Amino acid sequence: MDRTDPSRFPTWHTKSRCLRKAVSFKLTITEDPKVVPVLTLPEDMGEYLWDTMLDRVFIIGANLEKQLCDLEYQQDPFVVRISSGWSECVGIHGFEVGDRLLFSMRNIYDCHLIWVTKLD
Repeated sequence: MDRTDPSRFPTWHTKSRCLRKAVSFKLTITEDPKVVPVLTLPEDMGEYLWDTMLDRVFIIGANLEKQLCDLEYQQDPFVVRISSGWSECVGIHGFEVGDRLLFSMRNIYDCHLIWVTKLD
C-alpha cells in the first residue's frame, strides 16, 4: 500500500495535485490596455503561474473566443505579466480601465486555459 501523500510532492512532480485544483484571482485593470499592452498580475496569481513554469496560456472570455498569450516572469523584483496576446484579448473581450476581472483556472497544468470574466 502506497502511503505517499501527493499534496507533499513538489509542483513539477507528475503526482502533484496542487496545480490541478480550481483557483481564481480577481484584479482591476488600472492601466489603459490600449497604451500599456501588458497586464501585470497580482503577486498571488503571479506566484501560482510561476509554479506552473508555463510560457504561454490560452485566455477565454465570455464570448468563448480563445487567445494565446505569453507569460513574462521577472525574479527581482518579482513580477509576472501577461504580455504578447493581451492587447488582442482586450480587443476581443472589450476590457477597459476600471474593469474588475475574475481569472479562473482549473487544471491549468494540463490544459493551459484561463477563463476571464468581468465582474459587476
